[in-house]
Amino acid sequence: MKELLLIIFLAILVEYIVNIIKPLIPDVNYPIPLILSLIVGIGLALLVQIDILSALGFEPRNIHIGCVVTGLVVAGGASAVHELFAKLRASRDDINCE
Repeated sequence: MKELLLIIFLAILVEYIVNIIKPLIPDVNYPIPLILSLIVGIGLALLVQIDILSALGFEPRNIHIGCVVTGLVVAGGASAVHELFAKLRASRDDINCE
């Protein structure tokens, strides 16, 4: 449970950091805020070694892959994290029932 709360906190932190930096970014054709949130999200997940897959009961073969997946989820923001938790719990329950 502690890991899931940390993931939600990181998602909120990434949104906050990107919203602070966003006004400094010039208008270009690239989705710079999205790229920035991906970099910050993956960087923070690797830094704190948080793994969403392990937190939800899955066993990844490599913790770095789990951290990168967590960074991608965290980059999506707090609402995306909540939706993903619900879907992953449902899929884990389906796997356990079989």
